[in-house]
Amino acid sequence: MPLRVLIVDDEHEISEEIAEFLTRFDVEPFCVDRCSAALRALEAGDAFRVMVTDLRMPDMNGIDLLRRIYAPGGIGAETNLKSIVLTGHGTPTDISAARDAGAFATLRKPCSLRDLLRTIEAAAERPLGARPG
Repeated sequence: MPLRVLIVDDEHEISEEIAEFLTRFDVEPFCVDRCSAALRALEAGDAFRVMVTDLRMPDMNGIDLLRRIYAPGGIGAETNLKSIVLTGHGTPTDISAARDAGAFATLRKPCSLRDLLRTIEAAAERPLGARPG
């Protein structure tokens, strides 16, 4: 069964590049461009194991998204969702706040897709082999 990964980034080129790369592995990516859309997807009961999110987005920042997801009784605690923050503009304070809000890991943009894959594997606690074909 493929690993379902939610990708939250308002830069379509980035989310599509990540999704295209991940489909070569045992991953089913789902891209959204707003934190509000991510919350709707999670609240709809979609079974995501990992979320990859940017920090700076138009409707809400990634730290606030994490705080809502990992608040007591939040969807992240209920589902054991692991979150990875990707940021090109995050300060050390932002990175610390993301970890405090529940992020499993933080990576700086641009990061290698292989590093992202390894971080997703660690979050999911399983190796993701290449798909045949």
